[in-house]
Amino acid sequence: MENPDLLKSLADQRVLTLDEVARITGVATVTIRRAIKAGRGPRVVRPSPRRLGVRVCDLVEWLERRASNAAA
Repeated sequence: MENPDLLKSLADQRVLTLDEVARITGVATVTIRRAIKAGRGPRVVRPSPRRLGVRVCDLVEWLERRASNAAA
């Protein structure tokens, strides 16, 4: 039996590459990297020492924050 809440929670924890984040948002990867470095990007995780990733839930939170700031 499937638990929809568990499936959504697992999906929210999926880690996206910065290239995937760029494709989803329509923002260039280099711009995403700059925003992260400046502290204005989505929260990142390090799946390995040389890689950065963004959890789906953190990307959604960042996009919502950007939308609310743009509306203000």
